[in-house]
Amino acid sequence: MKYLSGDLPQKKAGEFNRELESNEELRAEFNMVKMIYNKLTEILSVQSNHPVNKEQLIREIIIEQDVHQFGGPPRNIDEKDFISKLKESMNQARKDQKKRPGPLSSFSVITLLYLAIAATVAFFLIWLFPAVSSDQIHARFYNPGADKALLLCSESTRGDTQTGIAMFYNGYYQQSMELLKPYIQDDHSIIKLFYALACIESGCEEDLEPLLKPESIEMGNEIETVRTWYYGLYLLRKGDVENSRIYLNRLTVKENPYYQKAKRLLRKID
Repeated sequence: MKYLSGDLPQKKAGEFNRELESNEELRAEFNMVKMIYNKLTEILSVQSNHPVNKEQLIREIIIEQDVHQFGGPPRNIDEKDFISKLKESMNQARKDQKKRPGPLSSFSVITLLYLAIAATVAFFLIWLFPAVSSDQIHARFYNPGADKALLLCSESTRGDTQTGIAMFYNGYYQQSMELLKPYIQDDHSIIKLFYALACIESGCEEDLEPLLKPESIEMGNEIETVRTWYYGLYLLRKGDVENSRIYLNRLTVKENPYYQKAKRLLRKID
């Protein structure tokens, strides 16, 4: 919000801008926010002299801009709650304007400014402080199928374990579990991890903590780094936010494949 309003110090604005350039997921989400805000101000500028059906206006923006491709307005936010809070901000802006004396000619311009500011603040408050469950946040960040670091760790496997991992990537989670299970007692960290992930995908309710919990806190170990990420997500899914935060924080100490993701996830649960 400070970045868009121009209140962010130049140095930090530069850092955020560089992060936007290098982080595709963050950039997509940021562009979504700008898109909705720009469309909102555009419509308000045209309709500023006419009565506005606020709820209909917001719904039209959501539908026209295809916000649901992101999972909600914004992602993982209940649409009714979003509309309610935005309407409340717009109503308050009009009440504040009525208290201000001034010529009618300047009313629409000032009203537009108030509405734009109020709507933007309401939107960003919802975006930055979403009332979503830990399970919803987990679902947003959990995506082993697109995890290059996880895939890289699996390349050292052979035989049945390699086949079991291939089954996992092809969506055959039960078969993957059957092939990997005989090897999880052999102290192969990556096999334990893939077995646990297959269990999660298949809806298995067994205690997966012994399989997922990293055996080392040294982040230089690629496999343990990957396990730290998925263990942190597992704890979050269970609702153990406090311990999840402990493990995710380890991933923000120095650069690793999950450095940026862990920082964004921590901002969601702090």
